[in-house]
Amino acid sequence: MFFLIASMIVGIAASAVTIKTLIGYTTLSWWVKTLVSLMIIFCWFGHNAVWYLRHNQMVSLSCYSLYSTIAYIGLGFGFILLALLIMRDFGWFTLYGFAKTAKISWYKQVDPYNFYYLNRANLITVGISCLLVIWGIYEAVKFPEIKELTIYDAKIKESVKIVQMNDLHINRTTSVKKIENLVERINKLNPDVVVLVGDIVDERKPELLSEQLSALAQLKTKFGIYTVFGNHDFYSGLFIWLQKFIDYGLGPLFNNGAQINDNIYIAGVPDKSIAQAFPQMKINLPQALTGNKNNLYTILLSHTPKFTDEKISGIDLQLSGHTHGGQIFPFHFLVKSANKYLAGLYQEDGYKVYVSRGAGYWGPPIRLFAPSDITIINLKPKK
Repeated sequence: MFFLIASMIVGIAASAVTIKTLIGYTTLSWWVKTLVSLMIIFCWFGHNAVWYLRHNQMVSLSCYSLYSTIAYIGLGFGFILLALLIMRDFGWFTLYGFAKTAKISWYKQVDPYNFYYLNRANLITVGISCLLVIWGIYEAVKFPEIKELTIYDAKIKESVKIVQMNDLHINRTTSVKKIENLVERINKLNPDVVVLVGDIVDERKPELLSEQLSALAQLKTKFGIYTVFGNHDFYSGLFIWLQKFIDYGLGPLFNNGAQINDNIYIAGVPDKSIAQAFPQMKINLPQALTGNKNNLYTILLSHTPKFTDEKISGIDLQLSGHTHGGQIFPFHFLVKSANKYLAGLYQEDGYKVYVSRGAGYWGPPIRLFAPSDITIINLKPKK
């Protein structure tokens, strides 16, 4: 309910600003203004029907998939258009104010209320938004970039190759072929370990994902697959998916850990949203580390990068996701402020934090200046 109310408030404000900015000061005919207004309103509110259609299974899968895609692309377009309009007008009014104050002769030619220039600026802004959406769709649906990270540490006695994948957001519209392609590519990397760092599923009905999860379970490793819950796994049904992850051999870690060889220990904690909803299931890092009896090189899997304000000790490397790298620019700034980290490798006091942008997307099938990735993490003895 909170998300629905918040979505409505944001949608109303965003629609009003976009409509006023885009057509409020133009000489367009009333029917063009009406059509544009309706399109903008759909962009900001059309996705609200997706949840209702999914929950009640009112339409066929193909119809649901089509409508969901159109509605979420519309949402992405609306966001990008609004961001461009705000940035454009900020720059435009700044330039006009400076030119007018400095009494530059051409200041009237850059008047933001000049209908001739305003109409053309609006067309250009809409055109650029369309191009950015097309590019963003390509970035979202293409195969994730394979990134490689090498870490040297004195605790590591034997090289280990870990493949990290997160934020798949598998739902009923996710094609089985897509998951098969991901698994095939990862298996060719010959990983020692695969870690799935949260938001693996985004569906409350496990029976609808049996083929996709069966395909994911074909991952082949030397030491196993380890998984932690993200916020969307939790929203999709914590206990149902915990059992399903066990059934599919995905090795869920929930405030516990496992020693994978003679010098590596992997621990996992639940997403902080679970702890907020169920205090009895709070994050318990000391408990997760109790299996590490011999001061092994310790990796912590936590879907959310910043999950506590307390000082963290006893780990060497934290692997996280959740941020999607911002997914759609300029959302990057809000995401970073909320999570402390955006994407990449960071040095904390006594340990490292690596945040992957994730292999999928959530909501709009758009990634703008935040390409998806799968990461190979090579742990090697310090030279």
